Amino acid sequence: ETIAECNGDRLVNIATAMKGGNYTYTIGIDEPVGFVMPTYYYGIPILIPDFIERLEFNHTPRYVWTCLTCDGLTAGAGGMLTQVLRANGLSPAARFSCPVLNNAVVMGHQLPVRNVDMLLDRAQKRSVNIAEYIRERRTGSFDDCAGMGADYITAQNYPLYKNGRKTKHFSADDSCIGCGICAAECPAEAIS
Repeated sequence: ETIAECNGDRLVNIATAMKGGNYTYTIGIDEPVGFVMPTYYYGIPILIPDFIERLEFNHTPRYVWTCLTCDGLTAGAGGMLTQVLRANGLSPAARFSCPVLNNAVVMGHQLPVRNVDMLLDRAQKRSVNIAEYIRERRTGSFDDCAGMGADYITAQNYPLYKNGRKTKHFSADDSCIGCGICAAECPAEAIS
């Protein structure tokens, strides 16, 4: 949202677009196209390749950029996203990363988060910097969160997500207020 706001760009929620079957977009001749998403087990969300494969523009964008959010490490997720984009005729010119909060749920428990305000402030400032780089049409990798052994880390961890993402054992407890937001937002329509 910050990047789009800073640059006056249109923001498209991928989950909402997929639920509505919206895959065709009209863009201006010099309008940049960006893909922002979280890293899941050091890879990209499972629905992203399907979305990108169906994506159509009125012409090939001249400047494509990507940004992965993470808790501090993107590992090989940036390379994975680049491969998916290239396989579908899109050539990313710039790759960014933005550390935010750790939202991983491990063994049913959310990891503790300290200094939330500081982390959110850092992410906000980084988003503003990324927006400036996009405005300037900078090229290259600005993903300083990939880390050492990036592809190895992804190869070891991503299959846990890809093969283990099942909803069978998830259930709501008495703290659920029944608002329906989770069901409305779930791109896989796996929650009711």
